[in-house]
Amino acid sequence: MWLSLQQEVPRDYIFASGVLHSVQDVVEIAFASVGLKWQEHVRQDPRFLRPAEPTNLVGDATRANTLLGWKPEIGFEQLITEMTRAELTHDGLVA
Repeated sequence: MWLSLQQEVPRDYIFASGVLHSVQDVVEIAFASVGLKWQEHVRQDPRFLRPAEPTNLVGDATRANTLLGWKPEIGFEQLITEMTRAELTHDGLVA
């Protein structure tokens, strides 16, 4: 992020792994990272499900890689685990 702000010409950058993941992937990893079974805590309401996307939406970080030399440093699972634990620590739920 810092590198993008140092550029002489402002541009939009996408910082992404280029790998497709579902919301369920996020939920599974987040709950597993704190030792919980997501199925015991998450309910789905069919009224709020949207139809399948006609195309898979995946972030393309080509510009960030080309102009900034940026590449992901950690994997998806580690990212979700760190985000989950940081939020719980911030809320005082874990030390």
